[in-house]
Amino acid sequence: MTARKRRRPRREAGLTMVGSLLIFAVVALAGGVVLTGQLAVATSNGGQAQHGADAAALAGAQAVLDEIPTDVAPGFLVPSDILVLLGGAGCLTTGRPDAERLAAANGDTVTSYCYDARRDEVRVEVETRAGTGRRAATAATTFDAGSCSLDSAFDPGSTPDNDDPGDVSPQKTSIDCGITSLQVLYNPADSRFHFVGLAAVLADVQPRLTR
Repeated sequence: MTARKRRRPRREAGLTMVGSLLIFAVVALAGGVVLTGQLAVATSNGGQAQHGADAAALAGAQAVLDEIPTDVAPGFLVPSDILVLLGGAGCLTTGRPDAERLAAANGDTVTSYCYDARRDEVRVEVETRAGTGRRAATAATTFDAGSCSLDSAFDPGSTPDNDDPGDVSPQKTSIDCGITSLQVLYNPADSRFHFVGLAAVLADVQPRLTR
């Protein structure tokens, strides 16, 4: 009888310990569920912000593409003039209104915008309407004004074979601005090059995300 009475407290202590461990496990599990939920919300907000930044950057790049044919319409003397026609180097606001409209449609706000024609980059940063996330994205138009180069075989001082040496009619050649084999006409009368059918070519070009 005495031995049995001595074992009983140990069993009760063991049960108490098991109960405590179960309570701890339940609390830990509940805390894990809450933490997982918080992480899921944070990831969702971050993903939403990134999606908004990507879309805004692409919208800005598309707007830049749409404006290029008009911007370069005056023609250029040398390929480096193309960059000047697009607004020069540094941060430009070309395409920003379209980026802002797209961001607003997604419930986001554009906090910064930069179109760098030399690097062919449209960089956008957006913040969600609730202020829970901020992300940046960069897109390229694929029309790289900073790299434009004429066909090296073209000589503006020469005349086509079998033509009258006095002929000053425009001569066709090509130029590479990231999009190869764009056509241009060289007018000897004013020594300027003019793009041919550029709007139609760019209509089939899609901007791309670079980061």
